[in-house]
Amino acid sequence: VISFNPDPELLLDKIDQEQMIAIAESMRDVNDFRTKESRPYEYVSIYADALGFDALEFSKTPTGWSFANVWPDADGRCIYVIYRSKAEPGSLILHQCATDKRFAVADIPSNAAQQIKIGDRKGSYAEGSFITQDNGQLLWNPDPTQKQLYWQENGLWLEMTLSGELSSKEDLISYAESLR
Repeated sequence: VISFNPDPELLLDKIDQEQMIAIAESMRDVNDFRTKESRPYEYVSIYADALGFDALEFSKTPTGWSFANVWPDADGRCIYVIYRSKAEPGSLILHQCATDKRFAVADIPSNAAQQIKIGDRKGSYAEGSFITQDNGQLLWNPDPTQKQLYWQENGLWLEMTLSGELSSKEDLISYAESLR
């Protein structure tokens, strides 16, 4: 067995700052590991079949958004579909589950949640999100750049989250109403 345990002082003599920069620049074309995790949109139906439910989908991608990724949560029997804004920083996330295991709508402070209608269904709308405090406790942060809808449809628990300053509550409701 050969072991290699270089002396850090020796390494500093071997590679200077210019060489480190050259190495970093040479890696520009190396694939980012996160892009390897991106799955095509077709995985929505693959995951839905595997999790045993009919996933809701947009009849067409909402204007100004492009599909970014999809991933499953087998334990919660959920699918997350992420869209990115074409114009500004922001995301639109559709989270749908066959169980209520991942939903804590009742934890949202009553003064932050508004009852709304999504088509003929009742739902909840809130601006903000939970943040974890240093002691591990969750605290509601009333952030207007985090818009969330919660509702149930066809046996699914649904959450649609809009991050960024891109759209209004009405836009988010319209996106939810366009799901099929």
